[in-house]
Amino acid sequence: MTCPDADTLAALANLDDVERAVLVDHAATCDSCRAVVLDLLEVTRAETEPSTGEVDPAMIDRYRIERRIGAGAMGVVFAAYDPELARPVAVKVLRAGGSPVRMRREAQSLAKLTHPNVVAVYDVGEHAGSTFVTMALVDGENLRSWLGGQRTTAQIVDAITQAARGVDAAHRAGIVHRDLKPDNIFVARTGEVLVGDFGLARSGIDPRAAGNKLADGSELTRTGGVVGTPAYMAPEQLDGDASAASDQFALCVTAWEALYGTRPFTGRTFDELALAAVDGVPPEPRTRKVPARVRDAIRRGLAADPELRHPSLAALLAALAPRRRRWPYVAAGTGVVIAAVTGMAVASRDKPAPSCDVQALAPWRPDARFTAAKPAIVAAIQRITGRYAADWKSLAHGSCVAHARRQLSDPALTGSRR
Repeated sequence: MTCPDADTLAALANLDDVERAVLVDHAATCDSCRAVVLDLLEVTRAETEPSTGEVDPAMIDRYRIERRIGAGAMGVVFAAYDPELARPVAVKVLRAGGSPVRMRREAQSLAKLTHPNVVAVYDVGEHAGSTFVTMALVDGENLRSWLGGQRTTAQIVDAITQAARGVDAAHRAGIVHRDLKPDNIFVARTGEVLVGDFGLARSGIDPRAAGNKLADGSELTRTGGVVGTPAYMAPEQLDGDASAASDQFALCVTAWEALYGTRPFTGRTFDELALAAVDGVPPEPRTRKVPARVRDAIRRGLAADPELRHPSLAALLAALAPRRRRWPYVAAGTGVVIAAVTGMAVASRDKPAPSCDVQALAPWRPDARFTAAKPAIVAAIQRITGRYAADWKSLAHGSCVAHARRQLSDPALTGSRR
C-alpha cells in the first residue's frame, strides 16, 4: 500500500481490525511511517485501555534487565542477564490484558524443540502478576534489518533455507508458527538463522500427516480479527485456517520479498490480498537473477490452493537444494586421460627421431566395471580422447616433416614425437 494520508492517520482509533492490521504491516516496512503509526497506536491504546503504570523493570524474577529490545501485540521483550547460569537471555513479558494461556502455550511449544534454527526457550514463570518467558538472546538482527545490507542471491537463499529448516522442525514437533515474516526471523552475527517469536503459535499438527491440517480439526479464534500479519498470510489463513501449508506460504512470501525487494501480493483489505493470491503469482521483478530451481520452488509455495503447494517444508527444502551434476565425473576422467597422454609425450623426449610415419596413440580402455556402471561417461571420454589422439598424431607428423625440412629445431621436436 502507499503511505497513509493525514485523514487516515487521524482516524486510526476508529479503523476496523483489518484496516489497522494492514496499516501496521505497512509501517513495519516504511521508515517514514513507522514512528508515526507506532506513536499513534500507543496513544489510542492509552485512550482505550486502563493505565497499568507499565515501566521497564530492573529485575524480572532472577533475571537482571539491561534494555528493552522489542515489543509486539502480546508482550515486551528485554535483553537481560541470568546470574545463575552466567549467560545473556531475552525475556518476554506479557502485556496487560494479554493471555497468559497463550504465552505459556508459546513456551510449551518451543520447549519441545531443540534445533539450531529455532530460538530456544529456557524458562517460563510469573513475576509481579505478569507471565514471562525466558529465551536465548540472538546476537544479531532480524532478517528485515539484515536485508538492508548488500546481500547476494546465494546469501539470501541460504538464509531462507536455514529458516525453512527451523520451521520444518517446528512442524515435525506439531507446531504451526502462524506469523512468519522477516521480523520474526533472526540472523546471528556468526551467520546462523533462527526462527523465533512463536507468540502466535498453536500446537495441533499431526506429525504423521502431510503437515497441512490441524490435528484437532478446530479453527483458530476469529474474535477480534484474524491473528497474524496480513501481507504474509495465505488466503485460507485470512479466513481463519492456519496450518503448516500457510506457514509455507508465508515463508515463500518472505523469500520473494527478500530476493526481489517487494512482496508478490498487495491489497488494502483481507479480501484484496486473498484475491491477489487467487489471481496467481505475478512475474518476478527483473531486480535480481535467481536460479530457476529457486524461482520454481518459491512460486509453488505461493499457490493459492494449499494442495498445490509443496507437500511439506521438507519438500520445499529439497526443491531449493542445488541439483547434483554429472559433468565433474566426465571432467575428472578426461583429466586423467590427458595427464596420461601428456606423460607419454614427456617420457618420449629422449628417444631418437624415427621416420615421419607417426603411430597412433593407444585408445583409452577403462576398467570393465566402470564401463558397465557409467556407459554414458565412458562414451563421452572416448570421444574426447579420440579427438585428442587424432590432433596429436597430425601435429606430430607435421612437426616431423618440418624438422626434416630444417624448419624446426631438435628441442622443439622432442615434445611432439613418439
